[in-house]
Amino acid sequence: MSKANVAQVQSLYAAFGRGDIATLIAGLSPDVDWETVGRTSDFPTLGPRKGAGAVQEFFKLVADNGNSPTSRRANSIPRRTRFSCSAPTA
Repeated sequence: MSKANVAQVQSLYAAFGRGDIATLIAGLSPDVDWETVGRTSDFPTLGPRKGAGAVQEFFKLVADNGNSPTSRRANSIPRRTRFSCSAPTA
């Protein structure tokens, strides 16, 4: 992985850490593949998503459904999120 790619990923993690979801979304490739392993029918934030708009909707669902460390329902569901992205082209 190039230094530029590492810096891009670090900046996205930093944005997430600040709660700056808009910056995180803006840093994703428009055709990002994002998946939280599981079935949407089991919990709204689970399942695959395609595109930056769908990832933005994912974070809205997280906020709306209490998917946080203090959420009993969310903590009862095993989660693993994976995504692939590339730096947007200018």
